[in-house]
Amino acid sequence: MDAQAITEALTAPEGRADPYPLYAQAHQLGPVSVISDGWYLSPGYAAASQVLRDPALGPPGQQARASGQPERPALASMSRSILEASPPDHPRMRSVISSAFTPRRVAAQEPAITSAVDTLLDHLADTGTGGTAVDFMEEFAWQLPVTMICELLGVAASDRGWFRPLARDLTAALELLPSTPGLDLAEIAAGELGGYFTQLIAERRAAPRDDLIGDLITASDAADSRLSGQELLANLILLLVAGFETTTDLLGNGAALLLDQPETAAALRSGVITVAGFTEEVLRYESPVQLTTRVALAGGLTAGGTPLPQGS
Repeated sequence: MDAQAITEALTAPEGRADPYPLYAQAHQLGPVSVISDGWYLSPGYAAASQVLRDPALGPPGQQARASGQPERPALASMSRSILEASPPDHPRMRSVISSAFTPRRVAAQEPAITSAVDTLLDHLADTGTGGTAVDFMEEFAWQLPVTMICELLGVAASDRGWFRPLARDLTAALELLPSTPGLDLAEIAAGELGGYFTQLIAERRAAPRDDLIGDLITASDAADSRLSGQELLANLILLLVAGFETTTDLLGNGAALLLDQPETAAALRSGVITVAGFTEEVLRYESPVQLTTRVALAGGLTAGGTPLPQGS
């Protein structure tokens, strides 16, 4: 198979379910291969690391903004967030977000996380009494991260079920080749989430609270503000979606691996494998995010010895 056939197979349901044989074939083609005119596949660590670290190879949103072409709202929302930013915007936004996402705030979440895990595990045990089937993804993998990111941001518990399908629809904008129906749903989701957070920002300005949203609003409203109103909105949407989507999938992938590999589960229980080590290995071996894209923002670039024309 050539790079184009491999890429097409990776975006199909069968390829998503088990991409590893296709990855092995991609590695045999070399560090960087031509998919089609203006598109390249970089499966190897060294070349991918080079691409991701080079500011001249930026997120696709940067190219769209630089070209002056109108962006679809879902893509525009993502492109104004830290996810799609490169220097100098990325370090500026990261500095503001880090000032609110302090070690003290993160450490303060640990008792609540521990309590939530205990409660959810007790619920799993009660629900599964007598061998009754339990949906781990629904009853634990989704519930834990969404509870914690909502606590951290200051989003009401009653709103969690409402935004779950919207978050799923919005991530369609991040697909390698998003379908038109998928982008249409992402548009709707971006609009509804944008409206929700616009109202929430207004409420927090009127009645400040000690939460992450409040701190980010304070940073955005400061006289020397380094975060625009659009960037504040885009990053709040990103924090909400990214705060549970990938973690939910990580928990599901980890659970599936342990069920499939009883010896690994036994080593984890006995302490032979540490929890931190297992988590890192799941992130490497069965990552919730399998691909990302970059665009050559300048001419004369190469990756893995392959020339990358500007705009590719």
